[in-house]
Amino acid sequence: MKVLLSILLSALYLLAFPENGNISGKVSDAVSGESLIGANIIIQGTYTGSITNLDGFFEIKNLSPGNYNLVVSYISYEKQIISVEVKENAIISLDVKLKTSGFNVEEVTIKSRKRTNTESSMIVNLKSSDLIANGISADQIRKSQDSDAAEVIRRVPGITLADGKFVIVRGLSERYNSVLLNGSPAPSFEATKRSFSFDAIPSGMIESIMIYKSPAPELPADFAGAVIDINTKEVADRNDFKISYSSGLVQNTSFKKDFQKYDAGKFDFLGIDDGTRDFPKQLTSAENMANLYKWPNSTAYYSRMDSLQSISRAFNKNWNTHTVSPFLDQSISATLQRRFVLGKVSVGNITSLNYKHSSNFNSIHRADYFDYDQINNKINYAYDFTDNTYVQEASLGLVHNWIFIFGDNQKIGFRNLLSNLGENKTVQREGYDVYNSKDLLGTNLRFNQRLIYTGQLEGKHTFNNNYTHLNWNAGLSYTSNNDPDNRRYSYSRPIDSPDSIQYSFDVDNKPSVYYGGRLTQKLRERDKNAKIDLIQDVYTNISEHPVQFKAGAFIEYKNREFSTRKVGVVAPRGTKYLKVSGINEPVENLLIDENFYYDPNTPNITGFAYKDGTDPVNNYLAFDKIYAGYLALKLPVGNFLDIYGGVRMESFNRLITGFYPPNRDNEGNILNDSLDIKNDTINFYPSVNVNVKLNAKNNIRLSYGKTVNRPEFRENTPSYYEDFELNAIIYGNPDLKTAVINNYDIRYEWYPSPGELISFSAFYKEFTNPIEMFQKPSGTKYAYMPYNTERAVSKRIEFDMRKSLMFLENIPLLRSMKQLTLVFNTCLIKSEISTNSDFARDSVRVMQGQSPYIINVGLFYNNPENRLMVNLNYNRVGKRILFAGTPEIPHTWELPRNSLDLTVEKKIGDHFEVKLGIKDLINDPIRWVAYFGSTDNIEVSKLKYIPNRKINLAFSWTF
Repeated sequence: MKVLLSILLSALYLLAFPENGNISGKVSDAVSGESLIGANIIIQGTYTGSITNLDGFFEIKNLSPGNYNLVVSYISYEKQIISVEVKENAIISLDVKLKTSGFNVEEVTIKSRKRTNTESSMIVNLKSSDLIANGISADQIRKSQDSDAAEVIRRVPGITLADGKFVIVRGLSERYNSVLLNGSPAPSFEATKRSFSFDAIPSGMIESIMIYKSPAPELPADFAGAVIDINTKEVADRNDFKISYSSGLVQNTSFKKDFQKYDAGKFDFLGIDDGTRDFPKQLTSAENMANLYKWPNSTAYYSRMDSLQSISRAFNKNWNTHTVSPFLDQSISATLQRRFVLGKVSVGNITSLNYKHSSNFNSIHRADYFDYDQINNKINYAYDFTDNTYVQEASLGLVHNWIFIFGDNQKIGFRNLLSNLGENKTVQREGYDVYNSKDLLGTNLRFNQRLIYTGQLEGKHTFNNNYTHLNWNAGLSYTSNNDPDNRRYSYSRPIDSPDSIQYSFDVDNKPSVYYGGRLTQKLRERDKNAKIDLIQDVYTNISEHPVQFKAGAFIEYKNREFSTRKVGVVAPRGTKYLKVSGINEPVENLLIDENFYYDPNTPNITGFAYKDGTDPVNNYLAFDKIYAGYLALKLPVGNFLDIYGGVRMESFNRLITGFYPPNRDNEGNILNDSLDIKNDTINFYPSVNVNVKLNAKNNIRLSYGKTVNRPEFRENTPSYYEDFELNAIIYGNPDLKTAVINNYDIRYEWYPSPGELISFSAFYKEFTNPIEMFQKPSGTKYAYMPYNTERAVSKRIEFDMRKSLMFLENIPLLRSMKQLTLVFNTCLIKSEISTNSDFARDSVRVMQGQSPYIINVGLFYNNPENRLMVNLNYNRVGKRILFAGTPEIPHTWELPRNSLDLTVEKKIGDHFEVKLGIKDLINDPIRWVAYFGSTDNIEVSKLKYIPNRKINLAFSWTF
């Protein structure tokens, strides 16, 4: 039996891990037979290759079994593409005869595909870039425990996160970034922010992230912080299958016995709503619902109350939560790589599927204030709450990419990304609301589903002996953000009541989103875009490098449909005539069919009913059209100077409509559409980048460019949203203007050795009409609303270093540190807003969202002999204004916090690795504060909670 088991295990091992093979051979002249020294042999569509030695021989080792195309080339000889089949544990021998070309060739460029997934190759790309840029590779991502693109990108110099998913570059808020996904505009599924949610992309799907900090003609004009280009994995160098599994223990959450969960759908564990949260089909339009509350006579009253009773009883009655004990966080991913040949074409496919499920509990303190009482030396509270927040998240992600390589690495690619994120959140609030003079118990039950699909068909081609380059891309994306049934209710009693006074269910004769309120929001956005770039190299006598002429065009059509519906539990004839059983009972015992009624015998007495509170202003259709073209020139001067500049033209057209019904005459003709929001402009955006090459290891870069920052759809409308957690209303502003920015940059770069970079940089930005978010009073709550201020400037200096400590190997006492690499970047930022607006608290202050400093430190230990890696990452962000204040309300500041992560990775054998990670070792609190008093010297807390540490253990197996 043991012998049979051993044979079976051996067979399975050989099937899972077949022996690789080698290709060797000789390249010679087809006529003379003379060996060709330095001939290039590249496996088509990969980074793998070799060159011939002094005897014309070459060898490519350790290739997975399969079919390959070899591209063999040599100066002044005709290129050959040879198909070979590599078998297990075999050596394929080739005898390649090249024929001389039939024409004279002054210079031939031998091409292979540019590698972007290693740290060294990323630094090489940054060094050769025409722009000021930073980047992070798949190799760097793998060494961390980052689970999505948001966590990955915070390792880049000058980048921080907001809300765990929005990226802040150079201390500027997330609105000042443009995001590309595989070169196409990334869609947004945030209804209230002009931002891309970086948590939507699992880290295992990322090939590289490039962050362009200086403007260029080929880049979108709509940015001031950076253009961030996320590239998903594409190249399949080999045939393999990798499966990874990780499990994480979350402090204060995992195995917590009183974790509250709101269930409504059987597919919640996949992050997918199954439809059980949908409003009932019996619910009529908002207009018809309003008519049901018009009672001109008793006949109308009886028939309409009968309809209201039927509709109200049809609503889903699942208001309660139940207690669960969350297990460990779980994630699993599987990646399949396959490459094969079809004639002279090499085909590669990468398919990656990811699933993650996580739980998190936080007790969050929230407060806001009226003012400071100087006489009594005290702060007057507006409210003071403790929110116990229970969140379970599930995400599904799929990358399915194809690449077709033919000829001399001509490429056509087809990339697909699908990501679904579901969040099930329960918030239980306790505290007091001074505005309304009551002690409060509030609850919010919410399920939010975000879906994104984006696909690109792209091509990269060269002609005219590699002097002409043609790149093109056509993209299509779809996003949705679905809140199917956001439920809120509250119980209250008079403020400062003794414990003997019971809390009663809050209800009114008007619908309120907080009083048995139910809110559904649906966002659908579609984006179609295409671009083409043409690059022509021309060799002159002013440099050994070519002059480059660039021209391109871009077109984008984007449309969004946003709809909302709000209903609430009411007392139809007023609370005076409400009669229900158990007004102090838990909600699941109170909002039952028996309490949704009317009595024909006593028409003044009723139970609950639902009433529509939908405001048409919160529904809109939006359309953007962008037509762009650019011309650019790269002019090398000798070997020491590159000048790259040009101009971009963008025609921008926006229409937002549908939030008000149009005025019509008696025949139904629209009288005017003046309530629509329109923007139609044509602008030119010049830019220039200069690279002074002091020597092979030192560059000085200078840059100038003009860019803009356009309002997001919703913030450009008069719509509003009642935010439960902020206890505030978020408004749009139809009067918002586009901000204009002049950007100036200078950077010194030193590349001491391969894989190392040290740089110093500075920038200066001038803003006209910058857009900022302000907090202001609004009835019985606060409100947040975007405004333009007149002028702002932002200045920064930055230091970035990636340095190996290998030089210590010659110092006996420090030799053990030679396998360390230090990554350190920091920046100091000074910003200033100048405004005379009456809504602003200060005429001069720092910009909203701008941090005064950012610090990132990473220490990486890599021991190839022991196959062990240890990484330590630290991050700190300076104090910044989250919401600008008004004369009545001070600014809201987010205080600095320290973040420290540890990762240990160990490879075992050739196919197995294990990784241990501890996230947020220091576990500093997240704090928002405001300052009151005659000199703003009294600090009060507006928000405080402590994020939970997470210990994660991951296993990966490659077949």
